[in-house]
Amino acid sequence: MQAFHDPLQHFIGSLQDFIDPLQHFMEPLQAFINPLQHFIGSLQAFIDPLQHFIGSLQAFTDPLQHFIESLQAFIDPLQHFIESLHVDVHGA
Repeated sequence: MQAFHDPLQHFIGSLQDFIDPLQHFMEPLQAFINPLQHFIGSLQAFIDPLQHFIGSLQAFTDPLQHFIESLQAFIDPLQHFIESLHVDVHGA
């Protein structure tokens, strides 16, 4: 039984020797991750209203584009009509 117990104790000790520095490494890593998570949350709090603003802008620009296209559809025939009224004063 002792032949089994001693290697097991050695394995557990080696495992503890690995875990202790790992925990020491994880503490500063967690100290870095926590502010990073806070920054990402703040960034998300900025991005959400920005996306809403872009959506609102799109809701404004779509009708504006439609208005410009309608205006162009009105101007083109008007311009053609004005050109048809043009009298050649140098000719004839």
